[in-house]
Amino acid sequence: MIELVKTPTSNIFFNLVSNCNNEMILCAPYIKNETVNEILNKKKSSSKLTVITSSNISNFIQRSSDLSAIRKLLDNKATVLNYQDLHAKIYLFDKLKALITSANLTYYGMYHNYEYGVLIDNNDEIMEQIETDFLEMFESKLYGEFDDAKLDDIEKTISNVESTKYVIKEINGDNTLVIEDVGALLDNMSSWQKDVFYIIDKLPNNDFVLKDVYKYKDEVALKHPNNHNIEPKIRQILQQLRDLGLVKFTKSGQYKKLFIHNGELV
Repeated sequence: MIELVKTPTSNIFFNLVSNCNNEMILCAPYIKNETVNEILNKKKSSSKLTVITSSNISNFIQRSSDLSAIRKLLDNKATVLNYQDLHAKIYLFDKLKALITSANLTYYGMYHNYEYGVLIDNNDEIMEQIETDFLEMFESKLYGEFDDAKLDDIEKTISNVESTKYVIKEINGDNTLVIEDVGALLDNMSSWQKDVFYIIDKLPNNDFVLKDVYKYKDEVALKHPNNHNIEPKIRQILQQLRDLGLVKFTKSGQYKKLFIHNGELV
């Protein structure tokens, strides 16, 4: 069965949440406290919850997504994944039902905006395809997983950013932090993170590939003479900068800056 779902999305969505027995996977780029509170209040304790969302530091600064909502999910034993190219809003329940909609996990998405979608119920062929697509997402190297330590790092960085001059601009489809004092991004970083960040900062283009960073590996090696695995370490640090929402993984070995250092910002 396929059923059209119009505004308000909340009626069908929270009914699905309440009746889910075993597992729900909620996939949306934007997530807010009000909706997370309602999900946690309505879900059964037996239902395992996985949420897939997107980490971009600009979105957290603008409060279009709430870090506190992600922390609340973690506190309630949910798994929260970061898939930065995410735009789809797909909600799966017990591998039997799928709500595919334009509505994010926000108050306005659930109750206010004019949203539109479909509910798929007991259609084995479509559900199998959706499950296959999700498995491919989980198996890719483009996603990360949130934990409390990563949220702490993001919160500290945001606090530093908000104490300096910055603007947020949409550049090639992504909200991008344009900041006057790059030190605000560096204060809570490790020495390795700072070294890789400086390399990325001086690259001429927002989009870059792994070999662009590897060009500076000898320079990095001089600063870390006891590390004999420079390239794997650089990849690890890029993952950490992704988790901070400062770098976007676009494809395997391809990246995008989510910040611009502008010393003359007014």
